[in-house]
Amino acid sequence: MSEALQQNIAKAEGYLARFKDNTLGHYINGEWTQGQKARPSKTRRRPITLHWGMW
Repeated sequence: MSEALQQNIAKAEGYLARFKDNTLGHYINGEWTQGQKARPSKTRRRPITLHWGMW
């Protein structure tokens, strides 16, 4: 491999290292947060029904 490619791979590995052990998280109000460990909303319990006849 070329030296430039090796440098780019090393740089990318450095940027991606923070995602190795943690989830992506959220960027809210200018700050990174891991979010809450809450259950998802139960507002929609049924799957979405697609009506192909409408298209």
